[in-house]
Amino acid sequence: MKIIILVQGCEDYPYKAIQDAQMNTWDNVQVDNVDTYFYMGNDKHEDETELVVQTIVSPFKEKSVSKHKKIFVPCSESYNMMHWRYKLALDYIWNEDWDFIFRTNTSSYVDKQKLFDFANTMLTEKCYCGIDGGGFASGCGVLISRDVAKIFKDQFDSHPTDSEDCLMGTYATRNEIEITKGAKRFDYYFADHSNGLPNIYHYRCKSDTEDRTKDIQAFYNIHKTK
Repeated sequence: MKIIILVQGCEDYPYKAIQDAQMNTWDNVQVDNVDTYFYMGNDKHEDETELVVQTIVSPFKEKSVSKHKKIFVPCSESYNMMHWRYKLALDYIWNEDWDFIFRTNTSSYVDKQKLFDFANTMLTEKCYCGIDGGGFASGCGVLISRDVAKIFKDQFDSHPTDSEDCLMGTYATRNEIEITKGAKRFDYYFADHSNGLPNIYHYRCKSDTEDRTKDIQAFYNIHKTK
């Protein structure tokens, strides 16, 4: 069983710094059969996707050096094209060997080993697992099996939409796919962690202020507990 984590990123401030912090922390942990791609749009590309490998020197442990994959898809960076960037990222990795996609974004800390263990308990068909946002699985962190990913890859179109995760829910419902129960997520800035952090696969680190760089501090705080 193999998982690909697709992280919707961005090279603009502050998202580039947040993305680098993800690479410095949770994505610097190597786990067999779990691979990560940070994907983002690039208006300069007309008809092809570019892979860039970024080298990061982690400040943790022995300051290990690791390589991280970023894919730039031929799509606008605008908010209402998030679904199309996702579809293009799926196109790019489609011929690789994998069973699940975990789609997330720059506000997330992911424990890759815990994610692998969790996915190992899921059915490999009709898996559409995330926190229920009201008829759709929250795009902050959604685990989907290959058959569900194919629906999104084949059926999404380039018409702008203001809600990527709602759109995923719409297409899942059309294809008689229900939200799979069991998703785990901890909201770092909104939940009580006075007794410590839960040992789960997904932590949402988007802060309760306009200062998105607070996400970075949450990543490092969580990483120190691992």
